[in-house]
Amino acid sequence: MKYFWIIIFSIVVLVRSNLYGQIKSFTVKNGNWNAIVSTTTVVPGEAGTNYTVNITSATSQTLLDFDGAKNDPYTVTVQRQDTDWNSSLTLWARRTGPGTGGTTTGGVNYIQLATTSQYFFGGNFAQITGSRMVNIPIQYEIHGLSVLIPVKSYSTTILYTVISP
Repeated sequence: MKYFWIIIFSIVVLVRSNLYGQIKSFTVKNGNWNAIVSTTTVVPGEAGTNYTVNITSATSQTLLDFDGAKNDPYTVTVQRQDTDWNSSLTLWARRTGPGTGGTTTGGVNYIQLATTSQYFFGGNFAQITGSRMVNIPIQYEIHGLSVLIPVKSYSTTILYTVISP
């Protein structure tokens, strides 16, 4: 008898900006990601073996755009807000490119997203008036898949915050 497990992960991205800073707008493009896990990722013939792969999104699954004052520094923090998430699963994120409109540092290695805000990456806006960081690409990865996790849809929200003086 064959079993077919499907676990659907829904990741929704929300943003907020520091009300006291110079951030005027913040846009997320391509924010939703639905990852489907099927029995094809289970090692055949090894009963009790967990999934052998992590589920990885496209390298530019989310694109972040935000603007600020010329040459000002900025910081981006990130956190996970669970809607219906299994505690055995971990969600990771990384920045896969610099975007345009200034400098971007950090965030190129995966970090595990927590339910509390944590530093993700930072940088400086370009030295022109009305600077805008555009198309900063973000990739996600889910770890901890197991045949012991109940089959259902799981969802979480990723919250980005941009802070600039």
